[in-house]
Amino acid sequence: MTFNELHEGITCSCIKDAIIDNCNVFTRRVNVSNKLKNGDFKYSKNKIPEIDNCAEWCGIRGISIHIYNNESIEEIIEKNMIYMGIATGSKKQLSVFKIKSDGGMVKNTPNQKDGIDKYHFDFYKPDDFDTEKHLELVELITVEDLEKMKNV
Repeated sequence: MTFNELHEGITCSCIKDAIIDNCNVFTRRVNVSNKLKNGDFKYSKNKIPEIDNCAEWCGIRGISIHIYNNESIEEIIEKNMIYMGIATGSKKQLSVFKIKSDGGMVKNTPNQKDGIDKYHFDFYKPDDFDTEKHLELVELITVEDLEKMKNV
């Protein structure tokens, strides 16, 4: 895996302390569809951090995902019911997926601008990233599905 695009224009290494994790399951809000799309996993290349340091640069270039397990499920349901319920765009579906062995690297990044989120990870995708090649879709969850899960 190469990460030249990730590091373009910055001097630090975002993948320092990142790991390859093809065992855990992760989530990300995506556009409504029956499959994952490359556009659901992109970052703004022109965005500049408020503070010029590696953590900020790598946070901008990392794709925000959350680990999905028995410990995190309640919090993920709560947060996504709120975000997906008020979202004006089309990101009204929660993708649940695994990262294949050559699909990228992740780093636990709990310190977020809006507080501590211990389930938050930055996902660093390789230069040749393609959702069909690098991710295994487990399921797609709608707002309605989240409401049913909450009431169980």
